Amino acid sequence: MLPTDGQRSLRLGIVPESGVHVDVPEKTLGIWVTSPVPGLLRWLPRLWPGWRIEFWEDRYEEQLRRCGSHVTAPALDLLSGIDEARSWLKKRVLQSCEDSPAGRIQSLAALIAAEGLPRPEVGPEAVRDSGERPSSAEWQSFERACALVRATRKAA
Repeated sequence: MLPTDGQRSLRLGIVPESGVHVDVPEKTLGIWVTSPVPGLLRWLPRLWPGWRIEFWEDRYEEQLRRCGSHVTAPALDLLSGIDEARSWLKKRVLQSCEDSPAGRIQSLAALIAAEGLPRPEVGPEAVRDSGERPSSAEWQSFERACALVRATRKAA
């Protein structure tokens, strides 16, 4: 139930990234986040003494369920989420992101070339110790799993 002076309903344009559900009669806070918030569960009880704190991990659906028709959000687009996650992971895991070691070396090489200097050759040994990467077979297994989820979702 929303307070009498507050909005009677809220229609969100996107799936939210974090939230707090305040249940006054039960003196309970339901907290959920999609990114880490160090110390959140440690300092919340100090800010809300006498209240029960429930951590719902990333389950925003719990907030929507408890609010009923008062708070709504668009349905989660699993297919575009799979595509976005796959693309991001491919860049990140295979070290092509700008902020990865390989990406930083490529950016440095581009800056050198922009100054009219010969562009250095960047070989795989430049980032050899930058972390473990999946084998070709492991990456293909991940790609197949994404395709299976997409196919299953489209069939539903």
